[in-house]
Amino acid sequence: MPFDMNSVANHLMFGPANWPKCGNAQDNVTAENKITLQPGPVFYEVFTGALRVLGTDLKDWSEANGVLPNNAKFAATGGWNGPKAKLLRDKMIATIGEDVFIRLYRDRMAREERGAA
Repeated sequence: MPFDMNSVANHLMFGPANWPKCGNAQDNVTAENKITLQPGPVFYEVFTGALRVLGTDLKDWSEANGVLPNNAKFAATGGWNGPKAKLLRDKMIATIGEDVFIRLYRDRMAREERGAA
């Protein structure tokens, strides 16, 4: 499925009740089909890309959340991976919305596997 910024913006602004159906049932995350969000370049790119859709950036998000931008980047990429980094990544995911973040992460990982990223 191609990446559609308008679709992402709608996901972020209007929430799951108004999301269009995408892909097929096996694309949806269920209790039986969990995805593990790993810190790394993909996590960082998904987060910063979603922030741009929201009209902000890592610097502004970091300031609003009381962390240094470099610490946020290190937490997202896995360079900083202790308990505080895990809490910060959880906050990043919550900012975007867990369902949206997982969908974007899963789509990005699929493109990585196909070599199309």
